Amino acid sequence: MAAGARDVAPIALAALVIGMSYGILARDAGMGVVAPIVMSLTTFAGSAQMAAATVMQDGGAVAAAVAAAVLLNLRYMAIGVSVAPSLRGRRARRLAEAQLATDESWAIAQDRGRVNRERLLGAGLVLLVAWTVGTAAGVLGGSALGDPATYGLDAMFPALFLAVPRAAGRPAGGRARPGGGAGGCAHRAPPHAGGAARRADHRRGGGRARRAQARGLRAGGGGMSTTWLIVLLVGAATVALKGLAPVLLGQRELPGPVARVNGALAPALLAALVVVQTAGDGSSLTLDPRVAGVAAAAVALAARAPLLVVLASSAGVAAAVNALT
Repeated sequence: MAAGARDVAPIALAALVIGMSYGILARDAGMGVVAPIVMSLTTFAGSAQMAAATVMQDGGAVAAAVAAAVLLNLRYMAIGVSVAPSLRGRRARRLAEAQLATDESWAIAQDRGRVNRERLLGAGLVLLVAWTVGTAAGVLGGSALGDPATYGLDAMFPALFLAVPRAAGRPAGGRARPGGGAGGCAHRAPPHAGGAARRADHRRGGGRARRAQARGLRAGGGGMSTTWLIVLLVGAATVALKGLAPVLLGQRELPGPVARVNGALAPALLAALVVVQTAGDGSSLTLDPRVAGVAAAAVALAARAPLLVVLASSAGVAAAVNALT
């Protein structure tokens, strides 16, 4: 486990920073203090958590928030199939260990075409702590940080996805080993907005947060609030998606053709997610500072720069472009 924890440390630092972005978004969406932290512990999937919080912030229904999160997390079924042969013990233990399988921990755990269980668990535990601590810092101290887009953080997470294949020991877009994965999304104002519009949108965030929180409390009708219902449903769905294959398959290997198809699914979803998180605007594509930031990350990756340099390049360039627009 120590090797996985050590190798994932640079990625964990990025997860800590991006977790703060999620905490700020969750606060602006009116999720309160405890619910975002609980969601980070139970869902532990950045893209799904960001999507659910964004839907809440925009006044969407519970079904829309849950559907957005679950669709983004479907890739964990493929990752679960990949890690299942490496997990041990009874079903309850395999289910628990499968929750530490993320895109980054899966990449770190690759070992000659198989998933190394010890590395997976070590990397997953470090990432879980970093993500949860970052969430708490964003919720509790986010008001002092301002809009994360100002610092280019909305470009950092797509850049991290771009770098995940290299952590798995293969070039981005190259042939995947059996298994695969990726996922996440950074906090931002509507992506089509320019710098001034984003800053104005962030200043209005407090009002939106209060309205969203009021809707959540009313929706509860004296019972469970909208926020906690979403946290519960998304968390339960993610646990099921991650644990389905490890629980049902045990340590059985898939036939070769099936394993190859499964191995192509998650990397394909990763590529799509990079595009959506770089240029996505809900139902359309747009060009904004994220594109410049991810392009800078691609150049740094091509130059074989260290991961922290890749992420710093993406954030720095995106922040500079945002300041000029």
